[in-house]
Amino acid sequence: MLNSKYVVLILTILATLTVVIGYLNRSRIKHFFYLKDFKAYSYNRPNKIRPLNYRLFVPETDEGDLYPLILILHQYGNNGSDNKKQVDGLVYEWASSQNQKNFPCYILAPQCPIGLEWADKGPMSMPYRHYTQDKQEETEEMKMIVEVILNAIHTYNIDKNKIYVVGFSMGATGCWDILTRHPDLFAASVIASGVSDLTKADQLKEIPIWVFSGEHDNIAPAKLNINMVANINKNGGKAKLTLLKGEGHNIGAIAYQYPDVKEWLFMQSKLNKKVPPE
Repeated sequence: MLNSKYVVLILTILATLTVVIGYLNRSRIKHFFYLKDFKAYSYNRPNKIRPLNYRLFVPETDEGDLYPLILILHQYGNNGSDNKKQVDGLVYEWASSQNQKNFPCYILAPQCPIGLEWADKGPMSMPYRHYTQDKQEETEEMKMIVEVILNAIHTYNIDKNKIYVVGFSMGATGCWDILTRHPDLFAASVIASGVSDLTKADQLKEIPIWVFSGEHDNIAPAKLNINMVANINKNGGKAKLTLLKGEGHNIGAIAYQYPDVKEWLFMQSKLNKKVPPE
């Protein structure tokens, strides 16, 4: 007979394996559930060596009506080439049946390749600091994203006055970058834990922006967003900072689920701009 200690060890291992396998299966099922409503596409600029993989969610639409488009820029951990990993719970937050019932919209979810970032900050170690955009070229991924958006406007029932960009971490830095390079394209933005170019604040004065930072963020310190929001508003802008007490860098889900965020975002239009609620 087996020693009782070995029996306990075997049972413990089996129980652990059951939990792990169960978790992995739930993760796969959940990810399949996220992906099923997103169509996969790949876009390539002429003479370029790599394409932009992206997913597009198309809402149920009424003929003749126009709908918002949300560009969602993912965090670094979702980089890849599978055109799947970027569609996670943060993305599906906007595609859920409840959200689509209240705020039907198109959702564009591109995937950044491994080893690259949405915005080129130049050589920089953590904790990050403000970067100088004029010293860095716009990334090929961002150029392709803009082209995909412009093509989508002509293909789908998209309201060109209601194009939004949201992002967390690397995606938040991407938000700041694409907003300052293409301020006329976007109606509003929700940004969580990002890095920006402080000298470009005056270019954002016409765009309502709701910014979130964790009080104890040691990757993209809160002072970066505090300074950026202050500079935007000093130039007559419409930005607000929500400083999340006790939180660190990982605040994407908190920001996207924050009270009134979705209601505020979908109110925004280039024809009717409102500051974030107090």
